[in-house]
Formats: sequence, C-alpha cells, structure tokens
Amino acid sequence: MDKVGYAKLTVEGVAAMAQAGQATIYRWWSSKPRLVCEALMEETDPDLPLTDTGLVREDFCRQMQNVALLFNSAKGKRIAMIIGVAQEEPDVLDSFRSQLLLARRAEAQQILQRGVRRGEIRGEVFSDVALDALYGPLFYRLMVEQGSISQEYVEALCDVVMGSLLRDPPPPAGCRVPSSLTTASPHPGIQRGGRASARPPRLSFTTERG
Repeated sequence: MDKVGYAKLTVEGVAAMAQAGQATIYRWWSSKPRLVCEALMEETDPDLPLTDTGLVREDFCRQMQNVALLFNSAKGKRIAMIIGVAQEEPDVLDSFRSQLLLARRAEAQQILQRGVRRGEIRGEVFSDVALDALYGPLFYRLMVEQGSISQEYVEALCDVVMGSLLRDPPPPAGCRVPSSLTTASPHPGIQRGGRASARPPRLSFTTERG
C-alpha cells in the first residue's frame, strides 16, 4: 500500500507478496477493506500498550504520547490514507470503525472507567465527550499536519483536558514516556475475535520485502 496506494492495491497483488493464492486470502478476509484494516490493527498493536500506573492522568498521557509517535510514523501515514479513502467508500469506513477505531476506543474507555472507580474523575463526566476531547486533536493533526505532533503538544493537551475531568486537578507535570513503553507488547485483555487455530498468511503493506 505504501508503494501503490489503497486504490491500486489488489487482493491479487497481496496474494503474490504473501506467496499465497487468492482463494486463501479470501478465506480469511472477505474484502480488501477488511484485509487492510486488520493488517493495520496487527501492525499497530505493539505501539499502543495499555498501562495502569495507578494515576488516570498518567495513563492517558502515556497512551496519547504513544498514539502521537504512531501518527508521526509511516504507520500513521497509512492510517491517514485509510481515513481519507473512508470518506467516499462506506465499506472502508465500516471496516476502519469496527476493526480499528472501536477497539482503540474500548481501551481508552478502560482507562477512563478506572479513573472513575478510583474517584479520580468526576462521576458525571460524559465519556464520549471526554475521549473525543483527548484524542480528537491528535487525529486532526494526523490528517492536517502529518508528522507535527510533538511531545510538548501532547503534554499541553493532556493538561487542558484532564484539568476539566479530575476532581482535584494537579499542577501541570511533564509526562515523559520511557522508550520501552513504545515497544511493549499489546495488552492481553483485548481480544480481536476468535478464529480457528490455523494462522492466516503473514501480510505487510511496507515496501520492504523480508
């Protein structure tokens, strides 16, 4: 997809790169949008570990820093490409929402709910608005100003939004993310849907051949 873009990407081409037959590809993925979105989900999993530091602000700030690093990378460009295509292709939008967006949002909901249970966040907070306020600006930057999401921007965004959510907002404190967090394994509690024990062909949309 990096080389030809989404529009010119074909199942036949993916099958050739994976050294598999088209029938094998279609046995695992019913359409090109589902194939592409699942591949994006799998390749971004290691970049977005779900952590629990005991402080909801710290958890969100670390997660948002990792999202920013992802969006600034080549993987972020692929996500932006799919979001752009999804505006005109309903099948792509449906696959992106069901296979990527809703799963990531569920992870953020877990962080928010932990904060409510621990009494850190005001109970009357409307969760959809809170999550949109935290992550919406990152998606805006991804689509409009690719590669421009700085660590300082994320810290400031986290301070502004969390200041309105916390019962007793602390003074702004920099959220420096250890590099190890960006390579940790994905949270084991998130399930991607049950399948038979057989594994589908290994797919990659990078231009490098392994």
